[in-house]
Amino acid sequence: GLRGNPQLLKDIIEAMEVFLTNRWTPETKWDVNWWDFEIGVPRHIFNAMALISPHTPEHVKEMAFASMDRFQLIPTKFYNNAFNASGANLVWNISNHIASEALRESAEGLERCKDALPQVMRWVDEDPALLEGALDGTRKGKGPTVDGFWKDGSYIQHGHLPYIGAYGCLLISDLIQSVAVLNDTPWEVTDPSVNNIGKWVDKHFLTVGYEGELFPRTIGRAAGSKGIENANEWLIIALAEISTILPREKAVEVGAYLKRWYTRDGVDPDFTRASFTQFMKLYTIFENDAIAPAGPFIASNTFGAIDMATHHRPDWAATVAMSSTRIHSHESIWGANLKGWNMGEGVLYVYPSDPMRYRGGWMALVDPTRLPGITTNTWEFEPAGFGGANPKICKPSNQAFVGGASINNLASVSAMTVGRDYSSLQARKGWFFFPDSIVCLGSGITASDGRATETIIENCKRTAETQTLTANGEKVELSENKALLPPVSTLHLTGEEPGQSIGWWFPSPAKNITVTGGTRSGAWKDIAKGSSEDIMSHPWLTLVAEHGMDPQNASYQYVILPSVSESELQTFAKSGNISIHSNTEKIQAVRDNKNQITAIIFYEPGEIAGVKADQPCIVILQNTPSSYDLAVVDPTHKLKEMKIELALNTHLQPESNERVSAVFDKTKFLITINSANTFGDETVLTWKK
Repeated sequence: GLRGNPQLLKDIIEAMEVFLTNRWTPETKWDVNWWDFEIGVPRHIFNAMALISPHTPEHVKEMAFASMDRFQLIPTKFYNNAFNASGANLVWNISNHIASEALRESAEGLERCKDALPQVMRWVDEDPALLEGALDGTRKGKGPTVDGFWKDGSYIQHGHLPYIGAYGCLLISDLIQSVAVLNDTPWEVTDPSVNNIGKWVDKHFLTVGYEGELFPRTIGRAAGSKGIENANEWLIIALAEISTILPREKAVEVGAYLKRWYTRDGVDPDFTRASFTQFMKLYTIFENDAIAPAGPFIASNTFGAIDMATHHRPDWAATVAMSSTRIHSHESIWGANLKGWNMGEGVLYVYPSDPMRYRGGWMALVDPTRLPGITTNTWEFEPAGFGGANPKICKPSNQAFVGGASINNLASVSAMTVGRDYSSLQARKGWFFFPDSIVCLGSGITASDGRATETIIENCKRTAETQTLTANGEKVELSENKALLPPVSTLHLTGEEPGQSIGWWFPSPAKNITVTGGTRSGAWKDIAKGSSEDIMSHPWLTLVAEHGMDPQNASYQYVILPSVSESELQTFAKSGNISIHSNTEKIQAVRDNKNQITAIIFYEPGEIAGVKADQPCIVILQNTPSSYDLAVVDPTHKLKEMKIELALNTHLQPESNERVSAVFDKTKFLITINSANTFGDETVLTWKK
């Protein structure tokens, strides 16, 4: 072996000396991404020095320290020490500084690292006073940061982007290692925020994928590159790392989910993104016969800080990706995600028992102006350059009313007002995630640009030419030419396997649905510079609700039923399980009669279905055998107070909530909610029966 090999040691030292003399010096000019010189290089240099210490010559150490002082003077700064580091970048800085300061034997430097670590582990919204000035559109760089982990399950990086699936996962290994290295030293991290790491499992990590497959919105610009094809490894590796610090019972639970995902298609057993030690941690879990695969993950969550919702059922999952004045539509830098323009425009991803539905080149093949779920009238965008996207497009929208509420981990409702500087299009879109269905509503669809407006119902790969689409129970012959369907009450698309089918029910027969089949072709280079030029082709299906040229107050309503057969779809359509009470520009309201759940989007003050709101807000309530449950959200993040009148057949007082005052008045409860600094998170009230 090479252990103790003097020639190898000599070669390593000479290689470091050459690099430190010619490439990473205090005089070196930036000619690459800042990350390389400030994080990537010191990561390798100081890890190598730590491995061969004490054999590293002093003059080589001094060369490295001088360069470190030039490019990365203190761990809490980045970009030539000009801006405050946050999230993953802060963790990587700290990890590098722990190595370099230990080699320097600098107690002061290690103290800085210890003091910086809690900035990553604390909840971003733990102290609202620290966020003052950080939510007004100038939050990046020198002021307070919104980057990091939020109490509601959100994770933000780069100031305006959901990024738990990439940066949020990638920081875990270095964070846990940094805390561990400082344990049992004078610089041990004793801040209570260290206990938050284990809390991230349920709300931040398990929720953001289906069967281990990360939802595209969570991985930022990586979604617009071939990296999306194995990004799930980031999540799997992060959970394996966290499991090492969890109590045994929780560690076994996490291992059970990892084992379940490993048995599904799509997980590369070679784990090419894993280091050797990470691979061995995974191998230990997968080969442990005492860990049985978990059952399906079931949850329903909204994430107010990042304009996103996720919904997990036993046989399917769905997620909606939105944007607002606070959250960007997408990120496009360093040659990735060149056509990600619409990734936050209300994209609805539905997984009918198929975690691989958006793999196999889907992101490179799909028409990026027609992502599923969006309402749009803009068909021409300028692709991003290498350094970044068109700033007119790659920025927050001009609409603040975006968010959602969930109830009992069973159902959620999300809403998005559409408005962009580059288009006159206005729309109000709602998604109602129930246990058996997703109700999609759109209202107030208005534009004046002289362009056609569409709502994209579906835009998917067909797993085979033999997949069948039916309309009203009759087979539809698919071709590459767009065709207008006769008035549609139901649509059904078979899957490669029985559980992978999907159905649509239109409560009022729709006369504006078009269908396009055929084949789509493309290459990864079309959406990411430097990527493969190999042409991929796949059978395709696009379903569109056509609103015509410059619509005025147009609308749509349809219900998605994942993982149902044709006969189950027809039965549901006749069941009366879903009642749409309103779909106007003022109120969208739906009731799931089977599960006794009512969800309401008040775009302005109003009253419906026994609920009255004095402010724009989102409300969801459920009547269960044991309780009445209510959740209310301010999706604008601006309201100090909301008042709700709720007709409720009980004289019992709700369980205590410090934000809420509830007074019974004859036939209704008068509810006052202190919504200041809730940041789009729901306020929940429960009446026990």
